[in-house]
Amino acid sequence: MPHVRETVRNIRHFWQTCTTGSEIALTGDYEPMHIRGYQRPFAVGRTDIPIYLAAMGPQMTRLAGTIGDGWISHELCSPAYLAERVLPELAAGIARTPGKTRADVDVVVSACCSIDDDLRVARRRVAGLVGFYASVRTYADFFDFHGLAGDQERVVEAFRSGRGADYLADTVSDAMVDALTLVGDRDRVVERLLAYRGLADSVKLSPPTHGVSAADTRLAQDRIIAMIADVKEDLA
Repeated sequence: MPHVRETVRNIRHFWQTCTTGSEIALTGDYEPMHIRGYQRPFAVGRTDIPIYLAAMGPQMTRLAGTIGDGWISHELCSPAYLAERVLPELAAGIARTPGKTRADVDVVVSACCSIDDDLRVARRRVAGLVGFYASVRTYADFFDFHGLAGDQERVVEAFRSGRGADYLADTVSDAMVDALTLVGDRDRVVERLLAYRGLADSVKLSPPTHGVSAADTRLAQDRIIAMIADVKEDLA
């Protein structure tokens, strides 16, 4: 945590001073920064570039609220997890900074999305990505929150047996996919997407990227783009 805190401080200080030519001398227990006489050769358009911190665990999420301009999840973050686990920790972090409010922190959910009229096909397309995250032991609390501890354990066992992280799709249950991703036909996906309304400021829709071909990733991406174009007014 102190590493991240000092790194964010360094980035902001650099943006604010990199056109002056002045020496940058920041002390720190973990990330000191010393730059002598640096000056960018061209004008800086802005120095208030927002910094988003990626976080899922409580400590890092609180820190995002305290020092970040935004918070962003990994590709699996259900509305329930956002409401019950993430937002309270963000609020606690925001409260540590005098004058800072929830409106000062942009809450961005990343959501893996697969649109197909055949629900089975849509589920299997994202299963590899779910398996990739489920293979990570440190996400045990996340999967347990969704009642998926046993499902994750089966994925972990397959991973420990020697399977690569991109080859776990057949160990991922439909329950995992349904709880943690946006899958199905367009109407089903839009309904699931609307569940984030009032919780997240933005939802970044991501195509599946693990255990599938580049063509399948592109197909999923194209369908996401087409859906957004068709229903953007309903999602506003």
